[in-house]
Amino acid sequence: MGDRMRSTSMEDLPVHLILEILMSGRLAVIDLTSLELTSRTFRGTHGLFPKKFKSLVDYAAFQLCGLSSIYASLHCNAQEELLKRCNGNWKRLLRFLMAVE
Repeated sequence: MGDRMRSTSMEDLPVHLILEILMSGRLAVIDLTSLELTSRTFRGTHGLFPKKFKSLVDYAAFQLCGLSSIYASLHCNAQEELLKRCNGNWKRLLRFLMAVE
């Protein structure tokens, strides 16, 4: 009974569940950024993702960009150019894609 009363924070969840929550589409880019800035859990990559991603949130933003119909319809070179225009910031690119969809 005592175990049921124990509160759990998002940081206690396994990384794959945290990633599912981040990618649920229910969080705005500002929410993702706030999580990244306020918690070590969201800042790290936990060794699970390629080194090109600075954080778990960065990886989630990359995944969400890939789900965007606009981004997915672009040729690889156009995708890379769009990311460059956003200074290599996946959260900024995601915010742009959400604004134009």
